[in-house]
Amino acid sequence: MDKQVAETLGWEPYLDEDFTDWATDGNGWVPKFFTSGEGMLRLIEEARKQGILIDIDTMNELFKR
Repeated sequence: MDKQVAETLGWEPYLDEDFTDWATDGNGWVPKFFTSGEGMLRLIEEARKQGILIDIDTMNELFKR
């Protein structure tokens, strides 16, 4: 899924020389957009550059005790 997000952002992912991880020209390693906080922040930053607004809703109302 991270590779698909990178492609949507306009990056051109390819498998690294060990065929173990995805890399992109000019952007380094494809971030783990969905499994790390840093990756999610990178996704938000790149989306904003393209005029895409990502709104994060914690849905706190679902967790009221």
